[in-house]
Amino acid sequence: MNPDQLELLALAMNKMVGGEVHLAFDNDLDGEKMADQVRAIAPEGVNVSRPLPKSKDWNQELKNETSLKTKP
Repeated sequence: MNPDQLELLALAMNKMVGGEVHLAFDNDLDGEKMADQVRAIAPEGVNVSRPLPKSKDWNQELKNETSLKTKP
């Protein structure tokens, strides 16, 4: 994640005190590093959670879920 993205997230989260941020990064070491970066800039009063997909990638998880719903 680049510094500009972190700055934009910090600005947004500062307006969300009392709110929640759900991180949908990959279920791997890089995803954990990015989640740590976001947690580090989150202001007090913003709940940051990181649900983990069953697979490595949230996109794949959503595709799998969608294909299950559309099968007869």
